[in-house]
Amino acid sequence: MEGDAVVIPDLELPFHNSEFVEKLLGLAKKWKIKQCIMAGDIVHFDKLSGWEPNWTTTNRAGLSTELDISRRELKRIEGQFDQIDYVLGNHEGRYLRSMQTELSPKEILILLEINNPKWRIAPYYFSYLDTIAGRFQIEHPKNAGKFSASKLVSKYLCHVLMAHSHQFNYTFDPSGNFYAIEMGCVVDEAYLAYCAQRHNTSPMHIVNAIIVRNGYPWPIHAGVDWKALARM
Repeated sequence: MEGDAVVIPDLELPFHNSEFVEKLLGLAKKWKIKQCIMAGDIVHFDKLSGWEPNWTTTNRAGLSTELDISRRELKRIEGQFDQIDYVLGNHEGRYLRSMQTELSPKEILILLEINNPKWRIAPYYFSYLDTIAGRFQIEHPKNAGKFSASKLVSKYLCHVLMAHSHQFNYTFDPSGNFYAIEMGCVVDEAYLAYCAQRHNTSPMHIVNAIIVRNGYPWPIHAGVDWKALARM
């Protein structure tokens, strides 16, 4: 992809932060951003999880319900953008494991009833966004530990926008020449049983996305001044 784009990490439909998504898409429209990169884990695939079984709650969705809501929300996103790139994530891997066979990633689009040519998908957990400030590598890597984005920059020598960790860290690699950004996530952890039912010492998941505009990566988190940004 080339130019400006909204980069959405770890949407994890239907457990997304819907209020944040509405505001993010509204800002993208104000800024006339017409491209979107979905940076992996677009659908949660809760019922295909490899984690230990959870106690049931009233808000747990079956797979059919997950897919119905996901199809509806993705159709809305589709209507706003001219081009959408779908990066694979570990949650798409849940579906792959459940099939226990090799699959074309286009099967994900078929499952989600996506047949518009504006969508692109490939068998990779990363994609490229080329801008006037250089290449941004959009990553959903195997590693999610601290400084993973910076290590990826050092390995591939380009700006990195990393999903998967659910943490937000906006920094540079040791050379100071490349952005090394962990983008956060757009999933609402209050809906995730492993967060909501049992406390842990991990940091809170940070709701955030990135809009790359004129080569500059704007962090868009849940607490920004939306009205001020809309005027820029």
